[in-house]
Amino acid sequence: MPDGRLMDTRYRFMRGDRVLVISGPHKGSRTIVDSRDGQMKGEHGLVSVPTYNVMLGENRWAQVQWDWVQKDHDGSL
Repeated sequence: MPDGRLMDTRYRFMRGDRVLVISGPHKGSRTIVDSRDGQMKGEHGLVSVPTYNVMLGENRWAQVQWDWVQKDHDGSL
């Protein structure tokens, strides 16, 4: 990025992209990416991991690791 900040290259999706959660507690959910984030609460506090904030439904949100999602080819939500 021009201002000197680093961009993690593991992010593949942007806001509004439809994804399928393939791992973790929300496995099987078809959802939409709301934003990219950089932390996740783990058993021993905050861990620096590339994550996505996703919409699971009306007023339901989750944070999932970058490698827990893939492009939703079905497209139905």
